[in-house]
Amino acid sequence: MKNKTLYKMILIILIPTIGMIFFSSIYIYNKYKTLDRLDTIDLHINYVLNAEFLLNNLQKERGMSAGYIGSLGKKFKKDLIFQKKQTDKSKEFFDNFIVKNNFNSQKEKSHIKKIQNELFKLQKLRTKVLALDIDLTNELKSYNNMTNAIIDSMTVLLTSKADSKISNKLLATLYLINTKEYAGLERAMLSNSFSKESIKKSYLKKIIELVSLQNSNIKNFKNIINIEELNFFYNTFNSKLIEDVQRFREKIYNFENEKILNEDAKNWWNTSTKRIDALGINIEYFMKTVLKEAKQLKHYTINSLIYSFILWLVSMFASVFSVIALRRITKKETENFKSLKKQKKIYNILNNANELIIYNYTMQEVLNKACSFATKELDLALSFICLFDKNQNLQIVESFGEKKSILSNLEINNKNKLYKKCIVERKNIIINDIFEDKSFLDLFSEKANEIKSIAVYPLYKKDESMGVMAFCSNDINFFDDEIVAIFDKMTNDLSYGLEKEENEKLKLEYEEEMKLASYSFDSQEAMAITDANANIIKVNSSFTKITGYSNNEVVGKNPKILKSGKHTKEFYERLWFDILNYGSWSGEIYNKRKNGEIYPERATITAIKNNMGKITHFIAQFFDITEIKRSQERLIHQIQTDNLTGLYNRTILNEKLNQAIALATRHKIFGGVIFIDLDNFKYINDSLGHDIGDLFLIEIAKKIKGCSRVDDIVIRLGGDEFVILVQNISSQKEEAIIKIEKFANKVRDTLDNPIKIDSHKLTTTSSIGVALFPEKNKNSIDIIKNADAAMYLSKEQGKNRVMFYHEDLDKKTRNYLRIENELREAIKNEQFELYYQKKFDYENKKVLGFEALIRWNHPKKGVLYPDSFLEVAQKSDLIIQIGKWVLNSAIKQIKQWEKQNIDINDIKVSINISYTEFSHPDFINYVKTIFKQNSADTKYIEFEIDESSIFKDLTLAIKRIKDLKNLGISSSIDGFGVGYASLNSISKIPVDTIKLKRDFLRKKDVLVNDSIINMVIEIAQKLDLKLIIEGVEQEEQIQYLIKKNSYLYQGYYFSKPLKANDAINLLNKK
Repeated sequence: MKNKTLYKMILIILIPTIGMIFFSSIYIYNKYKTLDRLDTIDLHINYVLNAEFLLNNLQKERGMSAGYIGSLGKKFKKDLIFQKKQTDKSKEFFDNFIVKNNFNSQKEKSHIKKIQNELFKLQKLRTKVLALDIDLTNELKSYNNMTNAIIDSMTVLLTSKADSKISNKLLATLYLINTKEYAGLERAMLSNSFSKESIKKSYLKKIIELVSLQNSNIKNFKNIINIEELNFFYNTFNSKLIEDVQRFREKIYNFENEKILNEDAKNWWNTSTKRIDALGINIEYFMKTVLKEAKQLKHYTINSLIYSFILWLVSMFASVFSVIALRRITKKETENFKSLKKQKKIYNILNNANELIIYNYTMQEVLNKACSFATKELDLALSFICLFDKNQNLQIVESFGEKKSILSNLEINNKNKLYKKCIVERKNIIINDIFEDKSFLDLFSEKANEIKSIAVYPLYKKDESMGVMAFCSNDINFFDDEIVAIFDKMTNDLSYGLEKEENEKLKLEYEEEMKLASYSFDSQEAMAITDANANIIKVNSSFTKITGYSNNEVVGKNPKILKSGKHTKEFYERLWFDILNYGSWSGEIYNKRKNGEIYPERATITAIKNNMGKITHFIAQFFDITEIKRSQERLIHQIQTDNLTGLYNRTILNEKLNQAIALATRHKIFGGVIFIDLDNFKYINDSLGHDIGDLFLIEIAKKIKGCSRVDDIVIRLGGDEFVILVQNISSQKEEAIIKIEKFANKVRDTLDNPIKIDSHKLTTTSSIGVALFPEKNKNSIDIIKNADAAMYLSKEQGKNRVMFYHEDLDKKTRNYLRIENELREAIKNEQFELYYQKKFDYENKKVLGFEALIRWNHPKKGVLYPDSFLEVAQKSDLIIQIGKWVLNSAIKQIKQWEKQNIDINDIKVSINISYTEFSHPDFINYVKTIFKQNSADTKYIEFEIDESSIFKDLTLAIKRIKDLKNLGISSSIDGFGVGYASLNSISKIPVDTIKLKRDFLRKKDVLVNDSIINMVIEIAQKLDLKLIIEGVEQEEQIQYLIKKNSYLYQGYYFSKPLKANDAINLLNKK
């Protein structure tokens, strides 16, 4: 008992110890892999630094070679010779690095081999350049093969095995490397053009493309870096560098055919190189930052690895100790086991005989197993059993042992003295040496002499003799007292078994009936009982209720009468396999009622066995799960369905669209996504309440569904946005576009019709975007984004129209570049001018101030309004320079009015500030600087910030407005009422004024607009804010507003925007 307890205690310790070894091994392995990955990252970063050094010199050599070719050898010669030496030096460093370090992956080796092959051609290329035996195109192509090979290798190394914490920095570095390459190509091409003092049209197109690629990469770079990294970038890659390069670019824009250029190539070279070097500084900064972070992570990983290894060693020592202890205990237990083995063998014989009888084997099986077990356990030569037949003659019924062949030589009959004495006296006969005692044994051949000792035991049933059981051994004196006693007990048990078998047969039918009766037929579950051949013998009332069959109709029939035909042959084979091999089967199955209706049920079929292990019956228990299935279907429907409109909701959009894209790709037929957004729906919600808004959306959904085909899928994304998934339009793209455009316009026209909700007659328009699929390398998310972008383009174009997504942006890009260049020129030449529109207090009949509105005095197109150029200014960051000019100009104008002794104490000049400006990290600083430079008072200036801009980043907006307030500059929310603000959010913003958007004074949608105006007035009054109504143009509008106690206006009724000199008159009249 003590050993067993100790054994269990050691096992309790050993099992968790093994677990600790297992998990710590996995942890150590993972940390080792992390360490390996960090070593690889360290190698890759050092590779990039060496490769960047080589790349930088190759880019410079490429540019100088281009200038040298353009000047026909007159320029860049000395610089080129020096640069070649620098390139060779960097190549030597690169080669030494490659030799010293191992690059194991095949991909890495392949890229390095490619670089070496390309660099092998460098000397031959230089010879052609010096001899002017190569043109610019081929020169660039040759150098580009080298630089591209290096950049490709850097890309592969920077994107492999990247840790999630540093992956953004590596990606940012790649953007900078690509930007630097495009800038280097631009430097080379313009060096060539300035050297030969002319430029081809094809070169200009290529340069514009390179500029666009640089901007795109810089934009992507900015999107993934943090504030600290962005500040470093701005400090090194400043606007001065950009402006200097832009000055040279402007020399080549707006040309006709081939243009003569008059610009020094060396100046261009130095200017562009400064900008490119700034990019190189940033690349080096990011690489060193990554190296630093990787080093910190490596240090942490090594410490973790050490601690884990210590834990692993402790666990191993504990395991070894436990194993040694277990071995000692096991050895001791084995010795004890051997001492008991002999005794156990003897008693196993008796126990086995008892078990055979207890477990209701047939008597034939019991006798067979008793013979074999006794012979095997005691290594007997032979054991056999003789029973009386119908003629009362002894017949051998079972035998076992290696000497079975001698049975034919023994006289087995009831006249034999040995058997006769045993049967008559019902006592065992033991002969331990047949050569000494042959009185009871008749032998007919010498083979019988192989038996040295024999024991014969009587078998009987009640008072009737049944036969004998004999045991033969090859050994003399084999049957000692212990064995004789055990065999005596065993034969008594077998005799009891013979008697019991007869009783068992009588009880079997009774027991089977009792077993079947043990199953409750009053259960709510349907039940059916079959015999072993699966013929129905009984069913309960629930069976009749579910299937429609009564007990009399199914008794004697096979359950196949319920077969639905919905399952395969394999299904039923698996079902019967489980029943016959595992005793039961449970699952869902479809069956058929008497009336032919197919229904689902949850069933359990169990095999019933008797005490002999033989199957006697099968019992099926089942219940109808039709309602459960319906509930499941309703739940799935609820998950995928919009509760308000009954359409599909957005949860199913990607799944359905991916399926449609796959089918469209397989069958080569186009489909489309139609993205619908209702114009101004929020006004209906805000003015009439959400109940009316919901009823309106339900009618809109019905209209969209009514326009659609049966196969089209209509989805409500949420709010007032809907999507129609249109499939199988046409195999021809042009025809598909025509058809889907016609369908989209039909939807738009349908939605344009008035809808009557209660007493309200409501109208709305819709902005619709369309995107076709399949598109190369675009998944469902891309297609939805494309349709969404097209929808927003529809809104930008004036709403209530259908727009297609397209990728033909070349014309738009060129127009963008043209406006950007002209804006830079406008800033430089001060082509802008401020106009001032009066803000008027109608109740007190005085001027409140002016809104400063910018105009562009374009040298060719005349006066341009902001909507023709501000979008480009914002996207190119020129808005910062323009905003500074506006603030500076407005302050100077105020100073001018003061000098003219005009009373402006109560006057404020409002200046519009874009999101780009106030979100700029340096916004507050440059505002302070401008006021300080002009020695101006901040009380005269008010900043107007558009409502949508504020709610792009509410937290930032509140901080900026507070900072301005601390400077003494007041702020107002411009364009108020478009739907971003609420009373709660406005109360958090420290503004002094709100300006209602001019659109709300239109006659259209009077009911909606009246509600919004009332709401805005109430907000202003509750928060004690000034409310200025924009767009006042008519007397009736003034009377309308007076009735609402609103008196502060701005609009053409009082004054159009005026030049500064004309505004003086308004001030004098106040």
